[in-house]
Amino acid sequence: AMTGAPAFAQEWLDALEPQVLKLADFSGDDTANFGKAMVAWEEAITEFTGGKITFENYWSSSLLGALDTLPGVGDGVADIGLVIPSMQGVLDGVAMRAPVHNVSAVDLTFTAGRDVTPEEINQAMRDAAAGPMAGVLDVTDEKLVSVDFNHDPHSAVFHTDQTRVMNGRFVRVLSWYDNEWGFSHRMADLAALMGAQMGRVAKAA
Repeated sequence: AMTGAPAFAQEWLDALEPQVLKLADFSGDDTANFGKAMVAWEEAITEFTGGKITFENYWSSSLLGALDTLPGVGDGVADIGLVIPSMQGVLDGVAMRAPVHNVSAVDLTFTAGRDVTPEEINQAMRDAAAGPMAGVLDVTDEKLVSVDFNHDPHSAVFHTDQTRVMNGRFVRVLSWYDNEWGFSHRMADLAALMGAQMGRVAKAA
């Protein structure tokens, strides 16, 4: 059995999964599995990079990261099933590199398990941002653009005026994030949590 920091990391992931599933589940059944409720496709619009992903995949003589929009390339979202097993095979996506210096967006489309409304989805996100995902998720109703989210510490800022529903179940939502800034804050959060847990383990020993 795992002890110490590894055990805490698994405990943290086990606690996270129900919250992610609750946000994702529009089936009306609190026990419904995310994978049974919907399938989803994510497209991340991310800042340009001069790294391998740009120049090894595209050989255009006119390629310049700061000017070009690159079509979809591999995105780690497909690996979410390694962290949250119930999402295995449910969520996939790509990243598009856009000529912006910072701040990215996630454009997510999914098929819900029952008919929903934009207002219902937006309220669910507001409830999560004010409750179990406070500090990690934020919600905005303002008419903002990418630069407005520079150095925002949240992992995602849900943009309510971008929520769309077609035929009751086909849903599109959009969130913004400053990848490095938000990730750095989550790593600090995790270090603090693991430090507290390891202190409890040391006292118990």
